[in-house]
Amino acid sequence: KLLLNYTTNTEVSTIRKEIRSLTTNELTSYFSALWEYKTNGRRDGKSYFKTYDHLVAQHALASSNTTADQAHQYASFMLWHSVFVRELEIALQSIDSSVAIP
Repeated sequence: KLLLNYTTNTEVSTIRKEIRSLTTNELTSYFSALWEYKTNGRRDGKSYFKTYDHLVAQHALASSNTTADQAHQYASFMLWHSVFVRELEIALQSIDSSVAIP
């Protein structure tokens, strides 16, 4: 079961760019944050998707459910992945607030 809690007291503005339009510094920041997340996990102490491997495991679990592929079948595909990608983005922003998913 994938439960997410979006309680925050701050307003965040994220601008997503097409990956080919990112500057060298933006690409470096993105990949550095991704590597940091993979290596050491989140920096903000939040428990959900604490590590990259946990994120991958949640995707695999939803995809391999014996009842149905919850991540890829049915009308929930777009919603499921938009929440999933946003969770990754939040985790990356806990490492570098300037990072957005391309």
